[in-house]
Amino acid sequence: MMLIITEDKLKSWTLPASDTEEGRCERTIQLIKDCINDYNFGELEEPEIFLRGSYRNNTNVKLDSDIDMYALFNKFYFERNSDWTTPSTFLGGGPSYYVFRDAIIDALTKKYGNAVKLGNKSITLKDNGYRVDADIVPVVQLKLNDIKGVCFFSQKNEFIVNFPAQDYENGCKKNIQTNHRYKEFVRIFKKIRNELEDILQKQSNISSYVIESLLYNIPNNFYDTSKTYTKTLEDIITYLYDNINKIGFVETNGIKKMFCPQYFPEQKTTKADIQSLLQQIYHESLWDAA
Repeated sequence: MMLIITEDKLKSWTLPASDTEEGRCERTIQLIKDCINDYNFGELEEPEIFLRGSYRNNTNVKLDSDIDMYALFNKFYFERNSDWTTPSTFLGGGPSYYVFRDAIIDALTKKYGNAVKLGNKSITLKDNGYRVDADIVPVVQLKLNDIKGVCFFSQKNEFIVNFPAQDYENGCKKNIQTNHRYKEFVRIFKKIRNELEDILQKQSNISSYVIESLLYNIPNNFYDTSKTYTKTLEDIITYLYDNINKIGFVETNGIKKMFCPQYFPEQKTTKADIQSLLQQIYHESLWDAA
């Protein structure tokens, strides 16, 4: 079995999730917001629920939609230095991070019981046909000089920082600058990854966010709309393969460098993983520009 790459197939992969999937996503968001709103968080105060990831960034693909959300406890924050050293306690005091996590677990479990599953970084409310899978991450504020982000601890006690506002803003700018081809190719690469995982029966270790960030680093002229999708795909693959070890890639937020697990422990994907995926696209695919 091979992955067949044609111009028509690539065009079809540029499309977002269907209206039916969108409806399930919207129901899921509202159900979680209602659940959090009904819970008494006491001195922690009710967290702000907001979207992150593919659904918010409008890079989700057909038949592969889920929801990623943050539960932000605004009263509490960490401050980090530009060299990414980590303070050991919240500035101004405050409870352990796991108090926030336990509160969200309790709120969801009281409402949804066994449908709530605990992961290393997120709390998942499982799909039941009426709603889609939803990953909720309790976070507090992060302050990096004048830049605001969010932060949390994994179950492995890894301190993780993210910049969702900057991810969203930069992704939208990139999409406009490329006549909307940036997000189209994010969807294309996600579909290719999914198809190859099915063919090879092996997970790629490349998340949707890694794909968004990789393609964010592609120069805008590569997304020239006068070229076919097939030609653009070939050019992007070649650029990534030739430059992955030569230049410093950044995440979509433009703040964190990619492939720096010494600073960002959540960055599990290696440059070798990317090279392997690019090689698989060529070796496991039959290309047809027609």
